[in-house]
Parts: sequence; C-alpha cells; structure tokens
Amino acid sequence: MNLKLLHTYRSAFAATLAVLALLLLSGCSSNPQFTDYHAFIQEPRMHASSAPYLIGPPDVLEFRSTRVREIGTYREAVSPDGFVNVPLLGRVYVAGRTVTSLQQELEQRASFYYQDADVNCRVSVYASKKIFVFGQVLSPGAYFYNGSNTVIDTLAKAQPTDRADPGSITIVRPDENGELRARMTINLDHMIKTGDTTLNAVLQEGDLIYVPPSGIAKATISFEQLLMPFQPLSSLINGPASVSESASGEKPYGDSSN
Repeated sequence: MNLKLLHTYRSAFAATLAVLALLLLSGCSSNPQFTDYHAFIQEPRMHASSAPYLIGPPDVLEFRSTRVREIGTYREAVSPDGFVNVPLLGRVYVAGRTVTSLQQELEQRASFYYQDADVNCRVSVYASKKIFVFGQVLSPGAYFYNGSNTVIDTLAKAQPTDRADPGSITIVRPDENGELRARMTINLDHMIKTGDTTLNAVLQEGDLIYVPPSGIAKATISFEQLLMPFQPLSSLINGPASVSESASGEKPYGDSSN
C-alpha cells in the first residue's frame, strides 16, 4: 500500500468533512418563499380552469352519432398538422379549437347528408398540453394537462421523496412568452396535516412545480459531489487485492499468507 497516497487521501477526506460541516450549517437555511397567491387562487374557488380547453396534436378525439351511420363511434388522434379525418365528413382542421366549435361544424357538415344530424365530440385523451414537476420527486417530468389538474393531485402522482422540503414547494406560472408571470410557495405538509387546501390551486397549462431539497438533503447532495473525486483514490488503496481475489479466487502473486 502506498502510505504517501493514503496520507494524501486521508487529508483530502478530512478537508471534505470540514466543508461538509459548513454545508450543514448553511444548508439548513430555509428555501425561498413566494407569495403571488392572488395569481393562482380565485374566488369563488374554481374546480377547473376558467379558460376553455383548446384541442391540439396529439390529443385523441372521440366522435359519436346515433343518426350518422358512417360515424357511429369513432376515435382518432390529431395529426401533427392539426387535422383529423372524420368518416363521411372528411378532413377537418381542429388545432386551437374548442370541442363546442368543432361539434357545431361537424353537425353542419353532416346536415348535408342527414336530416337532424347529430354529432357529439369529446377529447378522450389529453396529450397536447402539459404541466411540469421537477426536484425531489420519484416521478419528475411532464404531466398531461386536462384543465382540472390541481397542485395536490399532481404532487400525489409525482410523489415527493424523503429528501424533499414539503414546506417550501414552489409553483411557477410563465406567461405566453415563457417569461415569469407569478409564483407561490405552498406547505404541502401543512395541507396534509390540517386539511387546509386553500392554496390547492387549479393549475394552468405550462405551470411548473419545483420540489426543493431539505437543508440536510442539500448538504448531503453537496457532500456526495465533493466525495466523487476521491472515490477513485479509495479504489486504488483498497481495490487491487480484492479485485484480484474476486476475479480468480486466488491470492495476489507474492502473498504467502494462509
């Protein structure tokens, strides 16, 4: 074993522990708190977004008709260019439209073929619009937005980890240009323990939820990053003998021990 290398490693490790102590002291500070509550919470309390849902690719639409035999029950995903092909009625541009306006156009087209034509339309799979969850959660990433997603049901799907700070979860709302419009901080722990869901806002398309690490978790993550350069040194000190033995089942050359 190279004693000089071992001494260097131990010195570096001691320095890293000292840095960890500083990180623990600074890492326990609270995460930032934001109070743009008025931008997220409406009175009376909304159970769904007040904005109409606009169809877009790759949403899946379902069409039903009791009088137009060619349609019956029919489903199709919106193509990347924003069209769907409806039996008998042809190719229809649907992107950026509401279900109500689309249904009116389809009934008007069907009236050329059937008297009292009926065409019902709905979005069966919401896939074109998304909200996003990042940070200390088991399932980060994009979630489909359907107009009724709330903070709590989205976090229930994302599942904050034991490294999360549930008292400082931030919801960010960008504007149409992707610039910050508003943000608020919620205390999920308080919501769950007290049942106070006043800040359980209905989300809007494009909203971002960030679940920050706790103070201890910040220090732990920083410590793990600091340790990374020293892990190869540890392998050099302890590794060769154990690797040789595990690979061949034999003692390293020159080892005469029993």
